[in-house]
Amino acid sequence: MKYNEFIEAVRMGLSAKLEPYYEVVLKKVAKNNGVYRYGLSVFSKEKAKKVSRIVYLEDFYEEYEENAEYTLENIVDELRCILKDLDYPKIYQTDYTDINLIQDRIIFELVNYEMNKLRLSDRPFIKIMDLAVIFAYVATDIGRDFGVVHITNEVAEQLGIAGDELWNIAKKNTPKLLKAEIIPMSNFIPYNDRYDEEEEMYIICNNKKIGGAGVILYDKILEELSSKLQSDLYILPSSIHETIIISDEGDKDISALQDMVRSINNTVVSTEDILSDNIYHYSMRNKKLEIA
Repeated sequence: MKYNEFIEAVRMGLSAKLEPYYEVVLKKVAKNNGVYRYGLSVFSKEKAKKVSRIVYLEDFYEEYEENAEYTLENIVDELRCILKDLDYPKIYQTDYTDINLIQDRIIFELVNYEMNKLRLSDRPFIKIMDLAVIFAYVATDIGRDFGVVHITNEVAEQLGIAGDELWNIAKKNTPKLLKAEIIPMSNFIPYNDRYDEEEEMYIICNNKKIGGAGVILYDKILEELSSKLQSDLYILPSSIHETIIISDEGDKDISALQDMVRSINNTVVSTEDILSDNIYHYSMRNKKLEIA
């Protein structure tokens, strides 16, 4: 079964189980770096239309193709279970037009500027080097269920708020809602394979492990790490979810580091998760982050 046939079959199957009280809507959503994904949302026909979570279907299709025992009926039943609490979260259309209701939940994300030019055309953003800061507000944050609604120009206008003001708000909220994690690379290397007990490489992300590259813009995060290591830093953008920090001891081959990042982007990282082919440098002396 082709993918477009699959998603329509799933939509119809779920609709048959939920009608006449709920409407199942298939959505094509513009994601990061020009990638589009298909997902299903469910709305009550008896209550005011509200924002609904989206369940994306790519992973379901992949398992359906690989596992003969994973049937359409299985998928429909699983989706029904995921969406069974259809009145939750209670986020109504009017909620995200009132700045007083969402101000404490506005966060920022870091994406590639060139790869998202079309997407950026309909939303406020701040350009930083070859990257762009975009904004969202946290709609759900319960366990592993972390969902955001991105702020478009239309929503920003309804909120009566501009990009610079969003940036100032998000800079305060994001470190609180998505706490920074700095993890020594040696945590991922068996003890017997470690060549040096002194740490010089770290992974920086957030506690949700989603969109964690933006942590490098948290106030004083790079300043404190460079002070701890007593060196400048190289930042390797492994994805939009995390970056790798390397101590600059003056012995690094910048072109080799850049080739490594490009190779990983081309062979390992999905298109949707690419942050940049460039590497960045933080100066401990000038407290400045720039493209290396």
